[in-house]
Amino acid sequence: MDLTAFQPAMLLLVLLGILLLGGWLAWLAERWDNELPRYIAAATLVADLGLAIGLFAYRLTENTWWLEFYMPWMPRLGISLSLGLDGISWVLIILSLGLGLLAVAAAWHEVKTRVGFFHF
Repeated sequence: MDLTAFQPAMLLLVLLGILLLGGWLAWLAERWDNELPRYIAAATLVADLGLAIGLFAYRLTENTWWLEFYMPWMPRLGISLSLGLDGISWVLIILSLGLGLLAVAAAWHEVKTRVGFFHF
């Protein structure tokens, strides 16, 4: 994998990928231990929050978007994948991840069954 071809806009995909991978791991970890999904969910949210706070460095661009990712998916049908980050969406991401951490903390001792699925 050529890391020199890595674009900052791909961090938007990484932001989504971390959450999906962490949720999937939390769901699978339920098989081994009921406590492990809680730690995986909390670590995933903290890692994603750190990345989201790091995205604030891209705010000083001349465009209206801080970061923008565009990739044609099915060009014949005019379907593409498009992600964008601006100031308002950044604040909403930070708030959502903060609320996610609060939800994990609040459910730490409340959820007793299917803990992994809950954190997924």
